[in-house]
Amino acid sequence: MNFLFSLLRKIRSLVQTILADRKRIISLLVVGCLLFVGLRSASKYFTEPSAPPQDVKVTNITDQSLTVSWVTDKPCFGFVFYSPKKYPFVILSKIPLLPTFLALNTPFEFFKIAPDDHASFSTTHHATLKNLEPETPYFYRISTGYHLYKSQVTSHKSQVLPSIKTAPTLPSIPYPDPIYGQVVLERDLATPVKNALVYLSIYGANPISSFTDEKGAYVLDLSNLRTGNLDQIFKADLNTEFNFSASAGKLGTGRLIIKRSLMEPVPRILVK
Repeated sequence: MNFLFSLLRKIRSLVQTILADRKRIISLLVVGCLLFVGLRSASKYFTEPSAPPQDVKVTNITDQSLTVSWVTDKPCFGFVFYSPKKYPFVILSKIPLLPTFLALNTPFEFFKIAPDDHASFSTTHHATLKNLEPETPYFYRISTGYHLYKSQVTSHKSQVLPSIKTAPTLPSIPYPDPIYGQVVLERDLATPVKNALVYLSIYGANPISSFTDEKGAYVLDLSNLRTGNLDQIFKADLNTEFNFSASAGKLGTGRLIIKRSLMEPVPRILVK
């Protein structure tokens, strides 16, 4: 896998060098052969793992960032291509392998790419879009392998991806308020679940999310909670009911509902 990524980067670097010196035709032919061999070797890797996104959620919305998360039936790498303009996606959808090729440190500025935050081959995906403009709608597509999706699968039916728009800028930045928890398998109450998507929903607040590490641990910053219209910080008191949910792909899902007054520490979320 690393070899393929490295090969594609080297090919792109050689192409840029060759285009600056038109006399090096022989080198161009060599690069063409390398590109053919490299893409032929990579084609099976990039095509077979591709899977349409399911259960797409938009969380952690601020004035400068937001998170798009989803699950897939098969393990794969995930990317989110995003832009305030729609026209870049017309080009991306027409050329096979172009999304994956451009995801390798693309130099282009007419769209940006957010990889999985956990940067691993997985059936769960959590990508944070950064450096956004306040109160701005964005167009986006989800990429797995060389496929670029503008819709998700819901109950075996295709459904358009949820729209995304950043929040207004707040007059002041709240202090961090992290809470920590763990996701484990219900069958033994001990096995940690890696890369599980963890969501926190509270009535009247916009949802926030995170993902688990190798030990099944996660952290959620309550200072990122905003009211439903996103123009104010949501302040939870001791009687506020917290609704946690975890999605771990084929390992299953879990749920925990608890008042904040009982969250010292946060009980484990059990996946089954």
